[in-house]
Amino acid sequence: MKIYRLIIILLTIFPISIAPAGAVSPQNPQITTPAKPQTQTPAETIPTGGETIRTGAVLKVNGDAITSTAIIALLQLQTTTQDQKSDQQQFLQNTAPKVSDLVIKKVYNLLLYQHARNHLEKLGISEDALDRILVQKRKDILNEYGQSEAHAREELAKKGSSIDEELQKYKKDIVISEFQNMRFNPTLNITRRQMLQYYNTNMQSQFYQSPTIQFQLIDIRKDQFEQPALAKAAAETALQQIKDGKDFAQVVAQFSHDWRKKYDGLWNPIDPDDVLPLYEPVMAALKKTSIGQHTDIIEQEEHLFIAKLIDYKKANVIPFSEAQDKIKQIISEKSWLEYQQKLGADLLPKASIGDLDQFVRATTLAAYEQTTYSGKTQ
Repeated sequence: MKIYRLIIILLTIFPISIAPAGAVSPQNPQITTPAKPQTQTPAETIPTGGETIRTGAVLKVNGDAITSTAIIALLQLQTTTQDQKSDQQQFLQNTAPKVSDLVIKKVYNLLLYQHARNHLEKLGISEDALDRILVQKRKDILNEYGQSEAHAREELAKKGSSIDEELQKYKKDIVISEFQNMRFNPTLNITRRQMLQYYNTNMQSQFYQSPTIQFQLIDIRKDQFEQPALAKAAAETALQQIKDGKDFAQVVAQFSHDWRKKYDGLWNPIDPDDVLPLYEPVMAALKKTSIGQHTDIIEQEEHLFIAKLIDYKKANVIPFSEAQDKIKQIISEKSWLEYQQKLGADLLPKASIGDLDQFVRATTLAAYEQTTYSGKTQ
C-alpha cells in the first residue's frame, strides 16, 4: 500500500517528469530522478530515430537482479486496449499498481529462490549438478529454434527474454521445486477431515458434473411452406424415411431448415436442463429415447422437430473416494502458496533491496514508452 500511495501522489504532482535513474524523459529532458548507485542500475537506452527508448532498469535483491524488461513482459499479458489508447498520465496511474504487484511477487519469488539456494548442499544439489542440467537445457532451447543461436536470441528477445534469462529461470524452478519436495512437503500433514471439509464446501462447484446430451436435429419450419399442412406432410415424410432405414444425416440434408444441416444437424454436447424454451420438449423426448434411436415428430410453435440421440450422460457427483487425490493436491498447492507468502514476508525485512518505488516508476514509464513506440511503428 505504501508503494501504491507514493506512486499515485508522485504521478499526480509530476505526471510527465517521472524518469528512472540515468534516463531522460522525452517530454521534459531537463528533469531526472537520481538513483542509489549501490542498489539501482540506471535504465539503458537506445536511439530510435530521434527518440530515446529505455531497455530496462534493474532492481537489486541481495545481489541478484530483477529487470524492468522481465516485468514489462509479464505486464503485457495484462495490458488492455484501453491502456494502449490512454495518455501518459492515465497510463501511469492505471499501470503503476499492476507493476507494483508484479514486482512484489518477483521479489518474493527471488527471496524464496535465494533461501532455497542457501540449502543446496542439504538438499543434495551441487552447483556442478545444476550446471550440467543447464548445459542440457541450453541444447534443448537451441533445438526449439533449429540449432540457431542467433535465431533463438532474436525470438526470445521478442518475448522480452534471452537464452541466459531462460536458463536462470529454469535453474530457479529446479532449486525451488527441490526445496519444496525435500523441505516443505515432508512437513505437510493433510488430514482426512481437511479433505472432507474441502469436498463438502466445494462439491457443487468442483465435484458436480452437469448432465450433457448430444443429438442430431431435423428442424422443419412452417414459415418455409405456403400452408402449415405442407410442413406437417414434409415432417411425416421425413419420419417415414428414417423408419425405413434412410441415414438420418441424409434426411437432415433433405428436410431441415436449421443452419446446422451442413453439419448433419449435429449439436455440440449441451446441458439438457439449460436450453431455450423452444427446445425443452425436444430435450424431454430425448431423455426417454435410447442412444442411436430417434423421436417422433415434436411440434413446437412454428417448428416441427425430429431428433436422434447420440449421447446422454446424466448428472453425476464425483464421490469423495475418487476425489481425494485431487483434493490433496489442491490443499497442498494452497499450503505451499501460503508458505511462500509467509516466508517472503519473513525474509523481506532482512533483505538488501534497492529502491522499490523508483524501480516501479522507471518500469511503468518504460512500459508506456514501449507501448507508444510500438504503436508508432505498426
